[in-house]
Amino acid sequence: MTTPAEHRQRPLRVALLAVIAVGLVLLGGGLAVAIGIGRTADPSADSVAAGFSRDMARHHLQGSRWPTSCPSAAPIPRSSSSPSTSRRRS
Repeated sequence: MTTPAEHRQRPLRVALLAVIAVGLVLLGGGLAVAIGIGRTADPSADSVAAGFSRDMARHHLQGSRWPTSCPSAAPIPRSSSSPSTSRRRS
């Protein structure tokens, strides 16, 4: 049978072991990043990954220039009740 003091120490021991385990995982991950484990070489200029990256960069630049490059396009109305503004806190 366990005494009341032992019964109180059990959750503390479990919490301490959980904190140590999380710390060890974070330490291992940090060391892996620092050492470079899992790092791959940069893609070549003619690879699919590099081409996709260039296409996306161009695509996002087009979006930022769209209002000025299309003078006939109607502006997008913004209301004060839009989801992006209604969640802001003062």
